This record gives sequence, C-alpha cells and structure tokens, in this order.
Amino acid sequence: MRWIIEPLFPRYLFARFTSHDNFCTAYYTPGIVGVVSTPEDGPIAVDERTIIALRERSLNGYIEVEAVQLLPGAELEIIEGPFRGLKALFKQELKAGERVVVLLELLSSQVRVELPSPYVQTIRGI
Repeated sequence: MRWIIEPLFPRYLFARFTSHDNFCTAYYTPGIVGVVSTPEDGPIAVDERTIIALRERSLNGYIEVEAVQLLPGAELEIIEGPFRGLKALFKQELKAGERVVVLLELLSSQVRVELPSPYVQTIRGI
C-alpha cells in the first residue's frame, strides 16, 4: 500500500465574494478558466455546511479517501449513463480514478468502454 496525495477537487478554487465587483475581479483574473455557474442564475454557491464538513474531515489540509481496489475481471454494474443496467468487467482505472475502462459484452463480442468512475459499482456478493 502507498499514499498518494492529489487534489480532492482538481483545478477548483473555493472563494467567497462579498459583492458583484469582487466576483468580476476574480473572474477576469489571468489564469481563471471559468466559474461553476448556470446561465440563468450565475455562480453556484456552495453551502456553508459542505465547506464546514470538508474542513472537519481534513487533518492539516488533507482528507483521507480510501481507494476502492478493483482487480481486472471484477464484475461491475453500470448504474448511470446510456449503458445503465448492463453488467461489465473491470479492465483498468484512468486519470487518478476519475474514469474506468470496462469491457461490455455486446453483439457477441467484448467492447472496451471508458466511463466516469461514479457510473459503475461492484456487484454485491462477489
């Protein structure tokens, strides 16, 4: 086993703005790619309880997240997306766990498919 330190929210910065002017200043700062927002309502506020919960879970700025270890060939169920409800075999993890490669049995052959990790779950009892 080894420890890996990586961002919990890669490329995200949480910031509090007290006025529209502060928001505009931050938004147009060089290096800022965008702000999580909706076209109708503008920037999305993160609930203060969420920030507090993250801080409470952290120790010196780090949050320990236990990685799920899947072995090649492990049976998974796809729970989101266009393949929802299908069974698949785990092949490999990509991009620090953000995506997985699975093998689907389609038309009498195995097809390699990349999916976001939250789209799959292990099948209970296996």
